Amino acid sequence: MKKWVKISLIVLGSLIIVGGLWIISNIFSAPRPGIPVNQNIVEKLREDINDNKQIGIFPSERKVILKQGSNKGGFAFAIKNDHLENSRFIYKVNIADTANIKEDCNLETKEEAESWILDSQGTMILAKKSDNTDYFTVVLFEIPEDAPLCTIPYVLNVTNLNSNQSFADTVYVTITED
Repeated sequence: MKKWVKISLIVLGSLIIVGGLWIISNIFSAPRPGIPVNQNIVEKLREDINDNKQIGIFPSERKVILKQGSNKGGFAFAIKNDHLENSRFIYKVNIADTANIKEDCNLETKEEAESWILDSQGTMILAKKSDNTDYFTVVLFEIPEDAPLCTIPYVLNVTNLNSNQSFADTVYVTITED
């Protein structure tokens, strides 16, 4: 075999190996719910959790203002893991049981307002004994053009599947005109 063919095969083989390793590393380091984010948000979440809370929410006032027809506005949250081992948490966002959607917002059902949540539930595995504020999850909303102008209380329910401990917090989403 000629020398240039051997060199070409070695270079081609090296490129395939390097390319394969690059693809594999990108697959396993791809963004997931809880990706590292903006330092300002991390600090606000840390402050919120340090106030002896299990859930840190940004904005810390727990009030979100979204315009009719807006898409992908929402809130971020982080969870404090008090346990000595890594823990698996599930979360779900839904309308507060006390909300009177029919009277306050002129909506027939709670399900209609819940359908505006893009990712209303998920799972997180969090490191042992940490506030996990470097990683948080964002709950996004897509508000239709014809959504009523009102304030809706959404409840974030979180359960630690390792200990079966549950906790919740409320975020008020106010819909305004364009």
